[in-house]
Amino acid sequence: RIRKAFVKIKYADFTRTTRECVCPEPTVAVFLQLLDAAHGRRSLPVRLLGTGVRFADDAEAQPDLFDDPPPSDFKSRAHSAAGAK
Repeated sequence: RIRKAFVKIKYADFTRTTRECVCPEPTVAVFLQLLDAAHGRRSLPVRLLGTGVRFADDAEAQPDLFDDPPPSDFKSRAHSAAGAK
């Protein structure tokens, strides 16, 4: 699910600016408005232009690798095993 639309501009002097807005369904008109707002910040020739979307973070950040947490004595057993070499 899209959450934001954005426009990034890199100018001839390699400075950058980004303009974004919350927009679940961006259209060409939305990107043109963002471009106008971002380009109005500097009066320099544009070197590079980028557009994109950011997605909503609905899913879990990262699923668990293991089903069960490690036992409470896991660290002491690992330390003992490392010292037993």
